[in-house]
Amino acid sequence: MPTFSPRFQRKLAQCSSFSAALSSLSLPPNSTIVDFGCGSCGLTLPLALAFPELRFVGVDIKKTALDLMEARCEEVGVTNVETALSDIGAFEGEYDVAVSLHGCGQASDAAILHAVDRGRPYFVAPCCIGKVKFSLGTASAKKENHANHEGGSGGFASRTAGEGFDVLSYPRSSWLREQQIPTDVFSRICESADSSFMIEGETMNDVAVGQTSAFEYHRRCCNLVCLDRNMYAQERGYACWTCKMPGLEGSAKSDLLVGVPSNAMH
Repeated sequence: MPTFSPRFQRKLAQCSSFSAALSSLSLPPNSTIVDFGCGSCGLTLPLALAFPELRFVGVDIKKTALDLMEARCEEVGVTNVETALSDIGAFEGEYDVAVSLHGCGQASDAAILHAVDRGRPYFVAPCCIGKVKFSLGTASAKKENHANHEGGSGGFASRTAGEGFDVLSYPRSSWLREQQIPTDVFSRICESADSSFMIEGETMNDVAVGQTSAFEYHRRCCNLVCLDRNMYAQERGYACWTCKMPGLEGSAKSDLLVGVPSNAMH
């Protein structure tokens, strides 16, 4: 039996989960799926191979990534994929479903917002939740964001949503905003939701959560951010779920946010 690398197994689990999610919608032929933040083909191409009757559009701000995707599609003979060089917010194409795999920080919210504004179902697997802090306006976030600009890596807040959207506000939902969580506290919650804050075997006594393990603390923070995102869409007429991608249950990047317009439920 061949031995597959852990990375290959993770990608297989991710693509399988998105494939199952798309199958659940029973989409008619020629329906269009847009992949926001598609990169060089990690999700778009496998889905296009799995659903040859559907159309796929990969959206990304990096031309080199899109060029590579086009080359890979040509190499394997895939003809149902197009690419679009665009920020998420500036994308103007028509589509039936939005997907996004590991859009950093604000990019996941931008993908959800784009779909909700158009009344489309979405499947979003968030990533790097801690980068949301660059949209919160705290002193530490501004300092770090400035350092990112100076270092040439680009500011996270300016690179994710794009010119088509105003700066996204946080918390996303009215429900969580009504809890009046201080901005700096919400920023720390977002940071703690990232995998880099999962320290296996240690406790988080230093942040006053008793004997709760670091992993449990991480998951609670992650669950709160996911709930905030779900509540935002629910307040706009969506039915929402936070699902776990099979095979990735122990990973910090195992969540799949599902949103379907309530009037389209059947």
